[in-house]
Amino acid sequence: MRPNYWGGAMTCNLAIWKQDFYAVNGFDECFYGWGYEDSDLVIRLIHYGVKRKEGRFALPVFHLWHQQNDRQQQEINRQLLMQRVNNPNFTQAEKGIKQSI
Repeated sequence: MRPNYWGGAMTCNLAIWKQDFYAVNGFDECFYGWGYEDSDLVIRLIHYGVKRKEGRFALPVFHLWHQQNDRQQQEINRQLLMQRVNNPNFTQAEKGIKQSI
């Protein structure tokens, strides 16, 4: 268990309490196309105080085939993510659930 490690976390198989998801304003729609939106969510949850528990090799994962999203914004998404990694006070999605209600 590495409760504050965000690397390798993917939302394809992520369980989270509803109140924690809402507390960090869900996924951030500032991430466009493919890449890093799931890492951003995990980082903000860790900054909020949620502890991560790894279930790798202990839980089954079934992946549904889908076309890949456009990767043209990947580097921009990565830069946005790195800004947030280095800011432990950043917990809220800029454009998340609260903005779409």
